[in-house]
Amino acid sequence: MALEASERVAGSWPHYYDSLTLFSPARFSTLPGMPFGGDPDRYPHRDEVVAYLDRYAARLQADLRTGRRVIAVRADGDGFTVELEGGRKLHTGAVVVASGSFGPPAPP
Repeated sequence: MALEASERVAGSWPHYYDSLTLFSPARFSTLPGMPFGGDPDRYPHRDEVVAYLDRYAARLQADLRTGRRVIAVRADGDGFTVELEGGRKLHTGAVVVASGSFGPPAPP
C-alpha cells in the first residue's frame, strides 16, 4: 500500500509552474518497465510528467491511496503504527518515508 497526501498519484507535480521541464532527457527519466515515449532526447514538461505518472500508477495495479496525509509513524512491537490525519491508524510491517519538500513546514 502507498499513501499519498494529495488527491492524485502525481503528487505535487500538477501544481508546479506551467513551463517546468525535467532537468534530464526522457531517456534518463523513465521509471522501471515503462519508457516515456516520444523523442528520448527531449526534456518532458510538467503536463507530460503528470500524465506519465498517472499512466505508470495505473499500470502498477497497486494499492495507491490518495488524500491520505500521514501525521505520525511509531514503532509498535513487530511493526509500525501509521496515524493518518483524521485519526485513522494502520498497522504495517515496514514503512518507506518519501516526504515531499513543498508542503507546509513541520519542525521537529
